Amino acid sequence: MDLGSSVYQEDFEKPFLEVSADFYRGESQQFIESCDSGDFLKKAERRLNEEIERVTHYLDAKSEAKITNVVETEMIKCHMQTLVHMDNSGLVNMIVDDKYDDLGRMYSLFRRVHNGLSA
Repeated sequence: MDLGSSVYQEDFEKPFLEVSADFYRGESQQFIESCDSGDFLKKAERRLNEEIERVTHYLDAKSEAKITNVVETEMIKCHMQTLVHMDNSGLVNMIVDDKYDDLGRMYSLFRRVHNGLSA
């Protein structure tokens, strides 16, 4: 930022967001294949919190909304239907098995994305 906002945005932020999207796309695909719905949601929540913390220490405050949007898109929005309908751990199983923490986490994460709660 000391070099100016245009330098920050063009030379750092834009490539950073692109690389982050690629990273979270790959990581979320790996998680969706190896985790149940509850564990996936915990990992997504942890990643969001890590990025918010990273912005606090290392990035311009204006970057927070942009990087959280990347994480929300790649880890939540792209996998909502799969998470809801996941065999043995999706929404119905969470309700039947009284997994209130997982249900609360699903609700709080899904509400972060457009039309998330309608899923």
